[in-house]
Amino acid sequence: MDEMTNMADNPAARLAEVEETLRQALAAFQPKDDVLAFSFEDIFQLFLYHKIFAPKKPVEPCPIQFSRLYRLKGRLLAEAGDYAGAAGALTEALTWNPVDPEAVFELAEVHKLRRNIHAFLDETRRAFGLAVTREQLARGYRNWGYYFI
Repeated sequence: MDEMTNMADNPAARLAEVEETLRQALAAFQPKDDVLAFSFEDIFQLFLYHKIFAPKKPVEPCPIQFSRLYRLKGRLLAEAGDYAGAAGALTEALTWNPVDPEAVFELAEVHKLRRNIHAFLDETRRAFGLAVTREQLARGYRNWGYYFI
């Protein structure tokens, strides 16, 4: 078996790789005091952020996809059963991209796994308000269905 196959079968190794990538990326990132840096997935999220939050400072894209890395870390922690750690990582993902419906849906999933159904519904509502793709809308409807069943 090659190294990549071993890593795919080893969640702890994948988590360690994501954490090391985050450590290096955070060490390399130099934020500016006069600019807000976010790791939006696309230009639409940038516009959505402006519409919802009306920032007073200029916003520029972060060169590193911190939101995506923290979202992956949260997913891996949830798969490992560390729901508190997963919620923390997903909350951090949302500091890097507050309009990321995927991170909010993942956070809702963590609440579902923790059997906190009211927080699950709250996060589903929030994610649904940010959803723009068919897949995201479908996920929101499935979550609502789960809640009401």
